[in-house]
Amino acid sequence: MELSLGTRCSRRIARGQIDRIEWPAYTCRVVRPLTSKGRSGAPPQDEAGAGSAVAQACDALFTFVRSAPAGTGLPPERELAARLGVSRTTLRIAVDRLALLGYLRVRHGSGSVVARPTAADLATPFATAVLDVPRAVEDVSALRLLVEPELAASAARSARSGTATRWDAALDASDQEFHQQVARASGNEVAAQVVGVLVGLAHTVPGATGSGDRRLARVTAQHHLALISAIEDGDEELARESMSLHLRWEARRLTATRE
Repeated sequence: MELSLGTRCSRRIARGQIDRIEWPAYTCRVVRPLTSKGRSGAPPQDEAGAGSAVAQACDALFTFVRSAPAGTGLPPERELAARLGVSRTTLRIAVDRLALLGYLRVRHGSGSVVARPTAADLATPFATAVLDVPRAVEDVSALRLLVEPELAASAARSARSGTATRWDAALDASDQEFHQQVARASGNEVAAQVVGVLVGLAHTVPGATGSGDRRLARVTAQHHLALISAIEDGDEELARESMSLHLRWEARRLTATRE
């Protein structure tokens, strides 16, 4: 049922009477409130606020940003609040929540635009979740050792089969971006996002330390270059070993000041 949005929209959304909303050029499907069985595709929300106007506004905004290309601007605040049938204060809270998740970029004075979460955005809630884990740094490092060497080997296998990857930019990229590129070269885009989160966690969880001095930067660059060489040569075993060596060195570096 196609409906124009009015001041009673949020009330009808809450009762489940509206299932489609038309934004200019985009059709957004409003997701039902979270139940005990969960909800597919919607951003996480607490059960206590699932039926609130803020939760409903989050749902509607989320369906919009998922269907709109990155860089799409939101309608003006007053107009968007009227379409959703919520107050501007409620809308601001919903925008802030989606911005925290990385789905919106808030530009003060020029409005908000649709975005896609980066690895840094995705790592933030996980870093908060492991605040009280006693050996968080060690556990993250151990998890990386289980995952990334195999991805490096898979990248080498892909290179041997003729799949070409340009590594020029990767050598000048951040450590996080480099490891994501290796994972991406394996042919698994989901793995690239997961690796980005793990690298972000390794540097942000309590107890992680590090230095940006030139010696460490030089060693990191040498490790990256050796890994790229192994991948380009299609040498799975060497790629696996090179990644393992790099990760073990990185783990020792991150925890050095606590020993």
